[in-house]
Amino acid sequence: REREGAARTMMQATVAERFWDKVAISDGCWLWTAGRKGNGYGSFSERGRSVSAHKWSFEAEYGPVPLGLQIDHLCLTLRCVRPSHMEAVTQTENLRRRAALIAQCPQGHPYTPENTRLHAQGHNRVPSRRCRICLRSRSGERQRRYRARRRAREREGVPPE
Repeated sequence: REREGAARTMMQATVAERFWDKVAISDGCWLWTAGRKGNGYGSFSERGRSVSAHKWSFEAEYGPVPLGLQIDHLCLTLRCVRPSHMEAVTQTENLRRRAALIAQCPQGHPYTPENTRLHAQGHNRVPSRRCRICLRSRSGERQRRYRARRRAREREGVPPE
């Protein structure tokens, strides 16, 4: 049994050494220099399975991420693996923090209190923001298409729906 424990400890040290060899340590963020997933987060292989580099670093320092929580980068740098730059939070809190950083909708309209509509979505009712200008624009487009279809039916003699 002692031998198994020693072998396991040696293997862990090897995993840790492999991990930290892929990190550029500085005064600020500790940047992951190896492969990344499509979402921008670092990716690390441990015992044949892929794990997020920031999660591995967090767990090496603080232990397992509590059930129902996820790791949030306080520094907003997805490649950062410095444990002190991370915090375990709920998904709702993580999404709320991310949304607060986005100042405008994808079309460039500002998310001001007058131009923002909150919309709860998903099974856990996570609030998301909707741009009122874009919503009105889409509503107007739908109305125009509906009226055009209705006029075309009337010209063809088809009764309205």
